[in-house]
Amino acid sequence: MAGHKPEFHDRREAGRRLAIVLAPLAGAHPLVLALPRGGVPVAFEVAKALDAELDLLFVRKIGAPGYEELGIGAVVDGAEPQLVLNEDIVRQLAPSPDYIRAEMRRQLAEIERRRSSYVGGRVPVEVTGRTVIVIDDGIATGGTVKAALKGLRKNRPARLVLGIPVAPSDSIAEISPECDDIVCLAQPDPFYAVGTHYAVFDQTTDEEVVRLVREATPFGHSHGSPGRPIAMRGEGVRPQDKEETMLITHDTTILVVDGGHVQVFRNRGTDAAPELELLHEQAMKNPPSRAMATDAPGRSFGSAAPTRSAYADADYHQRWQDRFGQEALRAVASLGRQDRPLIVIAPPRMLGVLRGDLDPKMQNHILAEIAKDFAQRGDGDILALLQSHQV
Repeated sequence: MAGHKPEFHDRREAGRRLAIVLAPLAGAHPLVLALPRGGVPVAFEVAKALDAELDLLFVRKIGAPGYEELGIGAVVDGAEPQLVLNEDIVRQLAPSPDYIRAEMRRQLAEIERRRSSYVGGRVPVEVTGRTVIVIDDGIATGGTVKAALKGLRKNRPARLVLGIPVAPSDSIAEISPECDDIVCLAQPDPFYAVGTHYAVFDQTTDEEVVRLVREATPFGHSHGSPGRPIAMRGEGVRPQDKEETMLITHDTTILVVDGGHVQVFRNRGTDAAPELELLHEQAMKNPPSRAMATDAPGRSFGSAAPTRSAYADADYHQRWQDRFGQEALRAVASLGRQDRPLIVIAPPRMLGVLRGDLDPKMQNHILAEIAKDFAQRGDGDILALLQSHQV
């Protein structure tokens, strides 16, 4: 292609440029997931800049019976692996449930083999309640990335973000419903292929993946990993000390919040007989409405500027709710309770917002987080929820 100037020198440079745009997410202590192998050097630079945990995300295609090149779905790696099926193709071909189960087992075994070769016995990091950033070196058709996002969404991350150096605009538009935000640095037209937008696009070797994952081991731990969910798989509670117990001690603060309603309670009872006292209650004033057109997705995919990111145009309704989450934390502080034991009850996405805004003093006093939407429930329901998680 005469006169074509590559957008990036190599994957590492693309990762450093991507990290600049993703920097606002650093406060949420995100988990960065790299799609091997090409996505790993990009993701390494993002995780390094954001001081975020880095893990690998494997996706394996499930082929149709007798036509393995035709994908009917995919298996997505993780602490809780997920099966993602192309419902249209499955309806047409009607593969038996036994076939799908057998293929899923086979692909999971291959994922386990590949994961072991890269990271040894390290188990996948749980994504529930986390801000998760999925990284690859680029997108052509987007099939693998789309399956990865669909699978991750089933495990209920607080926020799911896709970070991509380069991709065609039509692929970005097709993928956008599968995540909360997309950062794409360049959307050239015509697109040609991912490799044409890098001056150096050598194959990423297994040895490089192993080395980068090993070098990234300290990332995300300098702040005590408050972004790691304090939750047992599938339900939502694990105390900070990782024992499967939680005591609602006397004078514990209980913060219950969603995107538009906050309640602050204290336990005026004892450990054995807790009794909740409502200290503060607040509802969002003048919430965004359809009439204001503030609940429509704010992503912008057609910008001519190569560094325009969808994250910069994040949905206004979500930003409004994020500010309300900050108000909830200020309410706790205004009551002089920032140094009391704290239990937070909020939907998964709001938990991620709150984690990013907690000051160190409050972080150190968190007893537990519960990923539930209880913000407009009575104190009896909230107490029952808390007691159901005690041993």
